[in-house]
Amino acid sequence: MSDRLFTNKIFRILLMLFVGIDLIITISRISSNNDFASTIILRYFNLLLTLIAFISFFIATKYSLSIIKIYIIFKQIVFPIFMIGYGLKEFLFYGYNRYEIETYFGFSLSLLIGFVIYYFFKKYRIENIEYGKKQKAEIEIK
Repeated sequence: MSDRLFTNKIFRILLMLFVGIDLIITISRISSNNDFASTIILRYFNLLLTLIAFISFFIATKYSLSIIKIYIIFKQIVFPIFMIGYGLKEFLFYGYNRYEIETYFGFSLSLLIGFVIYYFFKKYRIENIEYGKKQKAEIEIK
């Protein structure tokens, strides 16, 4: 586990625990039966994104923070917004409520958690200062 990603150790552990639980849930959802190829592709993409985000906690590269940021934005913010919008579109245009009301609350809670995680991610991340200094030195030499 690398200490070079976040300044707050508690946030790093909680985020890693959150991504690890999400990885377990994603693996369990892969085996469910579905006939649509698009759903299967999205499930494998979801698994790949979650797995890479979980691995990037342990292997600190200059792309680790970017991978975790992509995970937070796509998985915790964009997906719930898309699902809420899709469900509301079905209800407003066709008068058909595709999801139960509890599902909307679940997506809203996931969206709220995503925004909170993203806020703390921006607050506690460590910018790679040495990499920036190295680039400035290369520019000055040229």
